[in-house]
Amino acid sequence: MVNQLKLLICTKNMLPDSFVTFLQSVSDSKIFLCASAGNSGDLLLQKGLVTYLENKKHILVADAESADIIMIHGGANINDIWKEGIGLLKSMLQTYPDTKIVVAPHTFEFWETNFESILADATAQIHLFARERSSYDCLQSLNIPANISLYLSNDTAFLLEGTKYLDDLIASSTKSYVLYAMRTDRESAILPLDLDRVPQNFFEKGKLILINWKLNRFIKHTNNGNTASNKSILEDISYLPYAEFVEKVQHASEIHTDRLHVGILAALLKKKVYLYPTKYAKVRGVYNQSLKQYTTVEPQFD
Repeated sequence: MVNQLKLLICTKNMLPDSFVTFLQSVSDSKIFLCASAGNSGDLLLQKGLVTYLENKKHILVADAESADIIMIHGGANINDIWKEGIGLLKSMLQTYPDTKIVVAPHTFEFWETNFESILADATAQIHLFARERSSYDCLQSLNIPANISLYLSNDTAFLLEGTKYLDDLIASSTKSYVLYAMRTDRESAILPLDLDRVPQNFFEKGKLILINWKLNRFIKHTNNGNTASNKSILEDISYLPYAEFVEKVQHASEIHTDRLHVGILAALLKKKVYLYPTKYAKVRGVYNQSLKQYTTVEPQFD
């Protein structure tokens, strides 16, 4: 039987939820944080978790050997779309078999990986947090040991709600342009190819031409003259350094995006957001779990 924490009804700012409740229960534990490589959207959710832990005076340690808990930052890399987090989880389980493992709110989806086999021999307590219902259902469908607990929670970027960090960003925000921050990688539902896998050499120029053609067609289709500014920026800003990523959202009048954390940051900054789906359920799922209460977010789902 899988241990399950009863799902909690969220308050308006979604706190506490099951992940926050869990963190409160381990407030005296030494926590080592780790993550696989990611972009600035991943850094935003990491910022949310670290800010919360520091504000609540949790004990963060610099090495896994001295930790009571190894906590893997949330995201979308323990799945078969982005597999980097699978390797990280396997490494932690093999290297520290007696240490409690926590996977912060994540998107889980498997069609190639035998995730059951990765967990089958684990003896320590493992806590897996899904950040939307489809991931939670995916985990529930698995035959996994009783030492593994499953939860449905909110993405950790939402932990920035009500912090000084976020309040300062809101206070200095402007409305200078309309931002189109659309994906240019394998998750894009607008672009027809796994463009991030195209070799970065001879094909690069053709790749960029195709991306710009498709995205400009998208902008022309979505822009009916009702935008808040005549100036527009088209850029996949998640590849920018974190500070520039934040600034692009901070100074937009409205945002069109299929980048989940562009949408989350825009919502937290009280910006008008038009949110588009990707090739799988992540964006729609997090919208239904966490974003739909933000009145400035307008989903563009079929």
